[in-house]
Amino acid sequence: MTLGQKIKRIRTFRNLTQKQLGVLLGYTESNADVRIRQYEQDDKAPRKENLMRFAEVLGVNYVSLTGGEAGSTEYIMQTLFWLEEATPGLINIIQLEKIPRKNGVKKNPDHRENDMSVKYYDGDDWPTYLPACIWFKQNSLNQFIADWRAQKKAVIAGKITQDEYFEWKLNWPNYGTEGGNNNA
Repeated sequence: MTLGQKIKRIRTFRNLTQKQLGVLLGYTESNADVRIRQYEQDDKAPRKENLMRFAEVLGVNYVSLTGGEAGSTEYIMQTLFWLEEATPGLINIIQLEKIPRKNGVKKNPDHRENDMSVKYYDGDDWPTYLPACIWFKQNSLNQFIADWRAQKKAVIAGKITQDEYFEWKLNWPNYGTEGGNNNA
């Protein structure tokens, strides 16, 4: 998603008109909607200090607008969050289950050398094609993805609303799991 699309998505989520957002940002009432429209259409990009003000006024974490530094944990998570917003249902997170070694044997006899596949039970929730799985050799990123999975499960179970889920993504990592705010 472009920055303009993100601003528009958050503005509409907050039930603000372009004019209302512009006035909250300090633009004059006569040109407030024009300025916001230019940003949302990506005709203009807000300067860094204005972008920080956008985040403050919209009540979101600054990285939800900027994505953070390319390659950082924040960048990876925000890219995935916004990809999910652009294409709902595209990303599914699975939890792997560790299988303990049998009777002190160093290697599970069911494991084939150089086999990087993960076995799963075919079911209604799985696609007809073979899905791929990804994991990271970075504990914090894996934990953040596990937290994200908990949020997705909470929405599916009806424990939190879709709006609460989006709010969690907008303020990540300042929100914990199950829709709770760590900073509250």
